[in-house]
Amino acid sequence: MQSAKKNFKYYFLGLLFLATFFVWCAVFAETRDGLEVAFLDVGQGDAIFIQAPNGNQILIDAGQNKQVLRELAKMMPFYDRSIDMLIATHPDSDHIGGVPEILERFKVDYVLESGVNSESAVYGAVEKIIDEKNIKKIQVRRGMKINLDQNAYLLILFPDRDVDGMDSNDASIVAKLVYGNTSFLLTGDS
Repeated sequence: MQSAKKNFKYYFLGLLFLATFFVWCAVFAETRDGLEVAFLDVGQGDAIFIQAPNGNQILIDAGQNKQVLRELAKMMPFYDRSIDMLIATHPDSDHIGGVPEILERFKVDYVLESGVNSESAVYGAVEKIIDEKNIKKIQVRRGMKINLDQNAYLLILFPDRDVDGMDSNDASIVAKLVYGNTSFLLTGDS
């Protein structure tokens, strides 16, 4: 009986070793080829995940709730807990409602926004987390070019002026994602 328990320990340790080996094989076997753009199913609102060939990741908006987390889990490896840039096109809850969850669960380097403010609780929560975590916040303007990779960049087309006081939908960030000869026009709610 004692021999069976001893053998079970070795079998269990061997199984753990094999599982660890296969997990690390999956991590190192991950390859990126080309630009990846995914329009996430978050119900009402928008969420767009962009991954450049070099691995830079951008999330544009985050839908109205934490459903964005389930969708990101389909796009990102389980061990990846960082997003290079989050773009909040405008402060309506169907675009930034999931942002607090993203900021709490991922390391986000930059948050880009149009500059239009909101009195909503979710906007206040987003601003509070940005301040607490000391995340760099940038107000975008037309002409800004964000290099994602050697052949990929995001060009800001709007806003071209101070948008505070404008209707939030009209003040949405409009950007053109360019990858070689392919481009996407990303309009928020404009």
